[in-house]
Amino acid sequence: MKKWLSFTLVFLMLFTWIPVIQAKAQPVQTAKEQSGKPKPDKPVKAKKAKASGTVTAVDEAAGKLTLDAKGQPLELVVDQKTKLKLPGWKNPTLADVWEGDSVKVEYMAAEEMQKAISIHVSKKKGSVNGKVESIDLEAQTFTAAGKTVQVTEKTAWKWKGEKGTLADLLQGDQVSVSGYLKGEVLQASSIKVKRSGTVVKGTVASVDLEARTILLDDVKVVVADDAKLRLNGEEATLEEVLPGDKVVATGQKTGDVITAKVVSIQREPVKWEGSIEVVDVTAGTITLNGQVITVTDDTRIKQDDQALTLADLVVGTQVEVKAMQQGETWLALKIKVKEEDDEEDDDEKKEGEVEGRVEAIDAFAMTLTIHGKTIQVTEATKIKAEKQENFSFAEIQVGDKVEAEGTWEEGVLIAQELKVENEDD
Repeated sequence: MKKWLSFTLVFLMLFTWIPVIQAKAQPVQTAKEQSGKPKPDKPVKAKKAKASGTVTAVDEAAGKLTLDAKGQPLELVVDQKTKLKLPGWKNPTLADVWEGDSVKVEYMAAEEMQKAISIHVSKKKGSVNGKVESIDLEAQTFTAAGKTVQVTEKTAWKWKGEKGTLADLLQGDQVSVSGYLKGEVLQASSIKVKRSGTVVKGTVASVDLEARTILLDDVKVVVADDAKLRLNGEEATLEEVLPGDKVVATGQKTGDVITAKVVSIQREPVKWEGSIEVVDVTAGTITLNGQVITVTDDTRIKQDDQALTLADLVVGTQVEVKAMQQGETWLALKIKVKEEDDEEDDDEKKEGEVEGRVEAIDAFAMTLTIHGKTIQVTEATKIKAEKQENFSFAEIQVGDKVEAEGTWEEGVLIAQELKVENEDD
């Protein structure tokens, strides 16, 4: 009986421990496994990183920059918050970054994208020295010493004694160019031009369209058929050259004849003063001292600090006008409306002023012609010249810059005072 009880007790103990042993042998299920649903992974936080390399692609429209960073491609997103550092450039943009540039970047590294924080760009400097071989105005390029040079809005030109652009460049000109390489093309930062030949400077005394000649003071210059003419920096023709214009002509001298290939013309605006006689809003003109002056959308019209329009001007208004002559047309650059003088008699002679270079002199009649207007000099006219005392009417020469003040009578300015700036001053 005792043996049977012992056997029964042992059997019960084994039956109790078997599930415990089995449970210990099985792996414990996680909450994720027990629920039967996968648990989402935690997002990887973006970290700051640095890299350096060579630019291999630039997508300005998409705002992306790709570089070769130690043999590995790295694409960066560039936005308005990205600090772009480019020595020598003012307010650089992604468009100023080129393939081949060396860059050092700091960016936020994440799985989705790499966002640039800052980009420091280093460009390859280059230079060209030689004679101009060909010019492409449409592409804004020229070749010198076998290399292509790209001209941009940022290119600084250096001409000796004159102003110019690519349009003024000639084959054979000696150039010294500095800039940065964009592939095989030199992007010009500065261009220094040295032109061989004879340079003549002076004031236009007369123009002979049939003979294609300009008389600069006492020097006659023949303007070549293929000559380049620029008026205040804009392309011009010989027909637009007027007496009184300042000219720098460059060309070749054969014997006593100078043939100009490049003619640079500078024209100064003329100041008119007086009372408006006619306002034609439809035609866009005013008449002042008998002269019709065209008013354009670019004309600045002001009274004190208030902006006006042509429609605000009325007959009788006292104005000061700065105008530029183009062919037979006078274009108003600025119109300043003066305060009305209530005490002025309507029948009183109108005061006026003409400023410009003398085009013609009539010694017998004692008159000057400035911009087509007749200036009458009398015994009462005060004549002043800079750095010169006791200056007389007989000493005034064609080309001298004169400021005449007086009163208008039947289209003639009766000069009360002349201020002369002659070429010897």
